[in-house]
Amino acid sequence: MPELLSVVTVTPMSNAPAGWYKDPSDTTRERLWTGTDWGQETRSVPEVVVETFENTLSSATVESGAKPWHSIPPATPGTTLENATPSLRDLLVDTPSVIVETAKPGSGRAKMLLIGVAVFVVIATVGGIFGGQTNQYRRQQETKLLLELVETSENAMKEWAKDIDTIYKEVEKICERSEEECLNLAEDPEFLEGLQDLNRELENSLTIVAEQFRGERGLNILFWHKDVILARDSYLDHNAAWVRYANALSKDAVALFSENSVHDDDIEPTFTIACNNLRRIKDSSMYPNISSNNKKRIEVICA
Repeated sequence: MPELLSVVTVTPMSNAPAGWYKDPSDTTRERLWTGTDWGQETRSVPEVVVETFENTLSSATVESGAKPWHSIPPATPGTTLENATPSLRDLLVDTPSVIVETAKPGSGRAKMLLIGVAVFVVIATVGGIFGGQTNQYRRQQETKLLLELVETSENAMKEWAKDIDTIYKEVEKICERSEEECLNLAEDPEFLEGLQDLNRELENSLTIVAEQFRGERGLNILFWHKDVILARDSYLDHNAAWVRYANALSKDAVALFSENSVHDDDIEPTFTIACNNLRRIKDSSMYPNISSNNKKRIEVICA
């Protein structure tokens, strides 16, 4: 024991208050410090169980007033509930019990994922219905604009045909009355110029209409509306056949009244194809009024 006391006395703790501290000569025990010197009394080191606190703190929200773990100073050797510093005592005794239901890994994300999927399904459903309505409406509007251009082109042809028919009847009367007058008419510059102007006017009108079918400010058809595109292109073929015919007549107006190389053989076939494709444009079940009106207009055009 004298040897032990000699060892103890070489490690005084003049700045420490009286109390139990870890024995400098045996770390598995505690020795009483009187405040000025080591005493003879020793005891086993008491255990302070705080083993689950760190895990609890990491997964629970401590009520207001409790100090976070990182702000608590480490205990001095031999700290017990009786002589612990106030901060540590508060942590060990006054910290309220918190019962936390442990969430399954990923459960929050799973819920968010399910909510996201549900929202997506709703949006996709509503968007699909709305998109289908918008698509059908757009198709019928495209058809409506297409028919307006077709009608403009057809009206130009009809006006030309009406004027030519009037001229033809007058020429027929002249030729029946006098063969000489008939021959003179075929060489009359004023008469020929009038016919050429009429044919050039038709050619220009049809060319302008054709530009409206494809121009930047003209008819704009969605690329997946293949039926409307086919109808447009086939009618443009018919329009082009008329332009070629009018161009030939503007160079040889008398060809209207004689047998020559100017023919309109491709006008009727292209018209038949165009009408067939116009009739194949899909009807709208959501916008039957527009669809029905378009069908009536097609039948008037193709009659």
